Amino acid sequence: MADDVQLYEGAEKTLRVLFGSSGVLREQSPGSESGRETLVDVTRTQWAQLLEPTGCTILSELRTSAACAYVLSESSLFVAHAEVMVKTCGQSHLLALLAPLLELARGLGLTPRALSYGHKAFACQDAQPAPYCDAFAAEIGELDAVLAAASPAAAAPTAAASVFTGPGDTYWVYHAAWTAPDSPASFTLPAPADFGALAKLEIMLVNPDTAALAQFDVAAVRDAALADPLVERPVTAAELLDMVPPARPVPGAGAEPAVGDSPLAGHLVDAHVFDPCGYSFNALGAPGLARATTPFATVHVTPNAPAPYLSFETSESSFAAAARALPTMLAKCRPQHALLVVTGAGDDKLAGADAVASLAARHGYAASTASNRPLPTKLDRPGACLVDLPAVYHLMPRPQ
Repeated sequence: MADDVQLYEGAEKTLRVLFGSSGVLREQSPGSESGRETLVDVTRTQWAQLLEPTGCTILSELRTSAACAYVLSESSLFVAHAEVMVKTCGQSHLLALLAPLLELARGLGLTPRALSYGHKAFACQDAQPAPYCDAFAAEIGELDAVLAAASPAAAAPTAAASVFTGPGDTYWVYHAAWTAPDSPASFTLPAPADFGALAKLEIMLVNPDTAALAQFDVAAVRDAALADPLVERPVTAAELLDMVPPARPVPGAGAEPAVGDSPLAGHLVDAHVFDPCGYSFNALGAPGLARATTPFATVHVTPNAPAPYLSFETSESSFAAAARALPTMLAKCRPQHALLVVTGAGDDKLAGADAVASLAARHGYAASTASNRPLPTKLDRPGACLVDLPAVYHLMPRPQ
């Protein structure tokens, strides 16, 4: 995750594809009763092969009958019966996964229904491979081309792209939706979906206090331990965010259930500490939880200068989730600025803006709603029904 300490890019590119309603399949074991293979049946070896063009490798996995979660050399991959979410950092080529993913799904009899792709501004854009080193229009062009080539002319999706700008940062997003087979006019997302019908909450901390992230610099902690055998072990990102109780593992990979009163109680968690620095954490909801969907959460930490970075993402799309996570992150990490992205919040966006502003103010930050400007795409069809664009908020420290 951090082989080149000086140039490592923490900001992730995120791709999420929903292949249809999975309500019938979610609580069934792979291949049981339904008689159908799903994306959960795809093996780790197959996913590793699909990921090769992106430059990412699989380090560890969690698996239930309903979903799989993989810690990657660059961030995470989550797989449900009819949905994939992958986010990759560094100089990865995430869009290289899209065409083979659609082909794989087609072989399983799955048809794409909705897609979301996006990322914040990179700290080192010039170091990114094409098309990410250019304007976002180049990424739009690649997405348009792959989706058009993968769909018959009569079944091509409708797409929309936007850029959200505000003080300190920029966030780009591309959404696509396919017309449902039984609806000639427009497509409405099926419900329920494995991970919440493209809903998500994402918090990105830019240039957080390096002292708060020092525990994720394994080399520095190791050197300190050699100098002083009584030095405390590095704490995990889960502890940092007060998301789960203290975990036993130290540097390495492992999975164990979260317990107690944690918001992730009953989930499987998988943590990996990178050498010389960096941290990834996946949490995957177990089947049978008293929730309408199979949730996921993931944390990634790039602690090293010149661009320290921390991100948190969950499929729970609500401002209540933001109210739980954001105060701890601001108080403990003190970022130079932060981005909050809420997708699928529906009519709560207006009330949510007030809630975010209030939360931020209590911790010395000013919150503003990012301005949204549409970007051209060859798959744009005026009047078509699309997935709601996210609500994007910028948080900046208030002047002292």
